[in-house]
This record gives sequence, structure tokens and C-alpha cells, in this order.
Amino acid sequence: MLKEKGKAGVSAAWVWLFFILSFLPTVYLLFSPAARELYPIGFSFIGPFCQLNIVFLYYRMLNSHTPALSDNTEINKACARTLERIRTTATTLIALSMLIFWLLFNLALCYREGFILIILPLIALLAALFFIAFWQQKRIRAAENYFFGSELQDESHLYEKEACYKWGFYYDPNDPRLMVPKRIASMGWTINIGHPAGKFLGLGIIVLVLAILIFVLYGGAKDYVIKDSGSQITIDAPMYDLSIEKSKIVSVSTLDDLPRSMRTNGYGGVNKSFGHFHVDGYGKCMLYMYAKGGGYVVLKLEGDNPGYVIVNGKTPQETEALYRSITEWVKIKE
Repeated sequence: MLKEKGKAGVSAAWVWLFFILSFLPTVYLLFSPAARELYPIGFSFIGPFCQLNIVFLYYRMLNSHTPALSDNTEINKACARTLERIRTTATTLIALSMLIFWLLFNLALCYREGFILIILPLIALLAALFFIAFWQQKRIRAAENYFFGSELQDESHLYEKEACYKWGFYYDPNDPRLMVPKRIASMGWTINIGHPAGKFLGLGIIVLVLAILIFVLYGGAKDYVIKDSGSQITIDAPMYDLSIEKSKIVSVSTLDDLPRSMRTNGYGGVNKSFGHFHVDGYGKCMLYMYAKGGGYVVLKLEGDNPGYVIVNGKTPQETEALYRSITEWVKIKE
């Protein structure tokens, strides 16, 4: 193995710059209380955490070893420098793609009503990552053929080998490729988790899937609870707790049918939905509703962020009882 550390790699200053810029949403939230009501500041650290992992990935790429396949030391060194440039360039592009995604995602989350505008940056990021992986693999293959053309006559190493599987994944630290073709060409490509970037990409996919599953399962299993505590009413819901001061409630009314609504940030399941919604005729609302509640209790608040809180019970009877209890609570003088 041969390593030409720091001879041709893209400067580490770029990935560190992207890491610093990833804190922009956090800085914005610190000076925008209204935005924090829609987007908890704790979530703004997800981007910097991902960027810090990319910084770690950059140094792994910088320290990667290149196989010495030629008897000529100068050729081996030239190839090592070329591959170092390709790997660090790919990592820098990943960091840039992640930064652009993070800024667009936060912008869409804070200012857009359409859920699709939140998903589009994620789709664009995934497309960019696969394009970068394909570009890196193509450049590495071309460089190896250029420097070691005669040594690579036997191309048996270019396809998956049964012995290179670990825990059901393709694993070959000596294979410089991030994406490798599957044994059956029509089945596409798979990740080489023996590659430093493959570990990062594979772990990222697993963490993302687990985070989504945990949120969906937790949101589906836990019911929200509404109760009054003297001067305020509290709604305990997974990740979307809310406290309403009695003095902020303008009126309490009922609604038989909910107008057309769009979830902007929240949970939507078969049996219940809660979080931030935009409701026709009401604007920005916090909704806590069961699918079989049979009606809704509407709390009109001072201001417009949100202007209304709409809740119900699990059954029409519970919704009616909830309306009576809130009405009586509001009428009680402090």
C-alpha cells in the first residue's frame, strides 16, 4: 500500500467552512422567536452534526492508502496523488451538497406551506450523492487504468465476490470503489461498506430510516393529552407540546367539519394527526385531532402564530365533553 498524504488533496479549509456555515439556521433561530415556535432549535444542530461527520470522512479519504500495483515507484506515487485528489474532491462536493440541502431544507421548513417543498431538497441531496459516487468511481477506474493498465488485465476484482460479504453487505477495504455492480447486472449497484465513504453513507441511511421509524411508531402509539392547570391549558403530544395561557384565548367554539387543511410540520397517521397545519379560512393553526372525533373544538387566540388551536377527543362524546370543560375553564376568573 502507498500513501501520498497532502500532496494533491483539496484543501481541508473548504469542508471546515461548510461546517461553520451549517450553523446559519441555528443563528437565525436564536434571533427569531417566531421561527422557534415552528422549528425547535435543537433540530438545527442536525446539519452541523452531519457536516462534522463529513469533515471526519474527508480526513479518512486524505489518509486512504492506494495499492502499489506497479514496480515503478514514481508511477505508484503519481497514481496515489491522483486518487487523493479525486477522493478529497468527492468529499468536498458531498459537504457542499449537504450544506445546500440543509439551508434549503430549513428555508422551506420555516417559510413554505407545501410539504413537497420540504421533500424536494432531500430528493436533490440523494441524487447529488449518487452522482458524486458515480463520478468518483468513474474517475478512479480511469486513473487506475491509465497508471496500471497492464496490471489490471484481470478484471475479476471488479465484481462482487461472495467472500467480500459482511453482515449481508459488500465489504472490501482493498476495493477503492464506493459503489460496486451487483453480480446480476440488471439488479444495479450496491454500497461497499469497506470504503470509508461507504461506512458513512451506509450508517447515514440506517440512522435516517431508524429516525423515521421511531418518529412514526412513537407518534402512532402515544395519544395526546389535554388538561388545564390553573392559568393555562397544556397539550402533551410527541414533539409538539403546547401551553396556552387563559388570557390569550379570545373565544371557544365548535366545528362540525374541518375545512381543507395542509400539514406543514407534524405527524399524520390513520387514527390521529397533530402539529402545525394551514387550514383554509383559519390560516396557521395547531391541530390535535383524532380521525373519529366527530367534531372539533376551536380555540381562537390572540395574534396569528398560531391564530387557532383546533382539538377534539377520540369520540364525539369526548369532543363534546372537552368543549364543555374548556368553556367552563375559560369562564373561571383567575
